[in-house]
Formats: sequence, C-alpha cells, structure tokens
Amino acid sequence: METSPQSLSQIHVTAGLTVLLQRKRQAIDAECARFVQIGDAEALHDLRVAMRRLHSLFVAFAPAIVPDSTLPDELRRLQKTTNHARDLEVTLAMVRNNSLELPWLEQAWREELENEYRQLHEHLPMAWQSLAPALDTPAQLLRKELPPQPLGELAAALLQRRAKRLKKGRKGLCRRWRDKPAHKLRIAGKQLRYLLEPFSEASPASAKAVTRLKAFQDLLGDYHDIVVLQGRLKKLRQNASTEQIKRLKQADKLLKRQRHALRQQFLNRYCSGKGKKLHKALRQARDALAKQ
Repeated sequence: METSPQSLSQIHVTAGLTVLLQRKRQAIDAECARFVQIGDAEALHDLRVAMRRLHSLFVAFAPAIVPDSTLPDELRRLQKTTNHARDLEVTLAMVRNNSLELPWLEQAWREELENEYRQLHEHLPMAWQSLAPALDTPAQLLRKELPPQPLGELAAALLQRRAKRLKKGRKGLCRRWRDKPAHKLRIAGKQLRYLLEPFSEASPASAKAVTRLKAFQDLLGDYHDIVVLQGRLKKLRQNASTEQIKRLKQADKLLKRQRHALRQQFLNRYCSGKGKKLHKALRQARDALAKQ
C-alpha cells in the first residue's frame, strides 16, 4: 500500500502501521544488500539503524501489536549480533580522534573488527531472510480490534506518555547525575525520535522535535561511548606492561576530562532553557499529530 506522507497520520491505525511496517522491511532489505556488497562501517551503521527503526516501531506502537508475536524479540537479538562490531568501530574512532597513544590495542582491535565483519557477512543476511517473511503480511502482526482512530491520533497519545517519562528522567538526571540513568534517557530520546520520524516529512512540528531529540541523544551518546571506553581500558591494565599501563592511565585522564565536559554541556543545555525548548517542541508535535 502506497500513501503520501501527508495522509499517513490521517489513515486508520491498521492501514498506517501496515504501511510503516512495509517501509521498514524494504529499508532493511536494501541496507542488507548494500552491506553484503560494500561491507564497510557506514553500510553496517545504516543497516543497524534500519533494524533499530523497525524494532522501535514495535516498541512505540506496542499497544497495537499482537502480544504473542516473537518478531520484536527475534529482531532485537539479531541487532545485538552487530553490537560488538559497532563498539569496535566507535572505540577505534575515539582512539584516533583523541590521539590516544595505544598502538598495540589499535592493531588488535582492527584485526578483531575485520573478523567481526567476516562473520556478519556470513550470518546477517541469512538471519534477516529468516525473519523477513513475517513482514510479508504485516496486518497479521497487528491486533484485530484496534480503535477507529487515525494513526496520528494514536501516535500523539503515545508521544504524550513517552514525553512525560522523558521529562521525568531528564529532571532526575539534572538533580543527580548517574551513568545508567543517562544511558536509559538516551534510549528514551531515540525511541521518541523514531516514533516521530515517519511524520516529519509532512509535519514541520514533528521535524523540529526530531531535530531537537537528535541533538539530545547525540550528546548523551557521546558521553556513554566514553564511559564504555574507559571501562574497557581499565580492564586492560590487568595484563599490561609498565609502559602500557602508563599510556592507559594517560588515556583515561584525557577521557575523564572529556566526560566531565560533556556532562557539564548537558547540564548547561538541558537543565535550563533548552530542556524546556525540547519539551515544548514535543508538545507542539503532539498537538499537530492529534489535529491532522
């Protein structure tokens, strides 16, 4: 079923979600083929994003999905098989961009990443092809008796609930910073963005909210990447030589400064005026969806 972005929010929930599920499936098919052909970091990233958007659609519109469907969990497990390669890519980029002098680790991580790519080339396309047929009849993934409302109206109601949780999490992080809640808040922001993206082409309010959510999650994402890298480097000290330990400590000191700067940047941005601007954008997106 083809439909214009303008009409997507106006059609019935079942028809609208059917269109979105078909589009997400087509996007993964295309990115999977591209990854097999090219196989570089960008292709893998785009494939991960396409799978994550499909999974986030199931999460965002969970009230409309049949409860006994195994596809969301299977898709999530498939996504996780790409996590290690993504973590290695981010780690190598951070080491390179920050001029961390860890040559013995860079070499080992590059070799590990190449091995991950080889395994993903062999495993990922076949694994996706085993899941894809469940999307041949997307209507079977949806509850039979959905309320007679437009997709935009349902999206607005779901947006309101999630925006409240995001606001609560943001305020909690502003009062007391902790790494795990910060990571959960990033994921919450990402899920809200994926909820709004299908409507952003036709709705300026949705597009504005998506832009603000992207900046919000990117800042928290940069912070989380440093947390993960610091943890990895700390473990490596156990079997390192004296010179290697010295370099690992120097790297940790640099990363600690960056981590503090990112945390302060978040506090300055989202614990004052811009935090209110983010939630104002979400309210405007909600109102626009509800009226369409």
